Amino acid sequence: TELRGNIVAAGISGKTATGELTGYRDTTFVAAVTPLEFLGTNWTIVAIQDYDEVTAPARQLRNQILMIFGGAALAVALIGLFIARGIVRPIQGLVRDASELAGGNVDVDFSATSRKDEIGDIAQAIAGFRDTVAEQARLAAAEAREQEERLARQKRIEDLLDQFRFQSEELLGSV
Repeated sequence: TELRGNIVAAGISGKTATGELTGYRDTTFVAAVTPLEFLGTNWTIVAIQDYDEVTAPARQLRNQILMIFGGAALAVALIGLFIARGIVRPIQGLVRDASELAGGNVDVDFSATSRKDEIGDIAQAIAGFRDTVAEQARLAAAEAREQEERLARQKRIEDLLDQFRFQSEELLGSV
């Protein structure tokens, strides 16, 4: 089989060369040529290998690297998801409990107060606010009761004074 191309021509002219050889068997080959003189005869040695065969190990390595990086990216994404959930869920619970507290429910139980991290610290601070609001509401209710009792006492005293005046005027009027 006859090989043709610039690389073969370089070898025939006495030069060593490497490169691609196209047109042979309707595919691309990687080729290396070198001249050789043996017993007074000039020869050109041509070594060829299919381009796909030469690049197969590099493609295989590329695919393995992509698989490793893909697996690592998936693992990092899953770990990130679990970490994010561990942060977001307690915060969502705090927001829900704080909304109930803002709605006036002072019986809200901040379950995140048992945590030993920043979220637990936030929950304890909000629970302290809840306790303060509950205490203020209790004091306001006690003050309102005392005010009602004072008004009732004052009304009784006024009624008794009115009754005394009425009876005194009757007695004085009869004398």
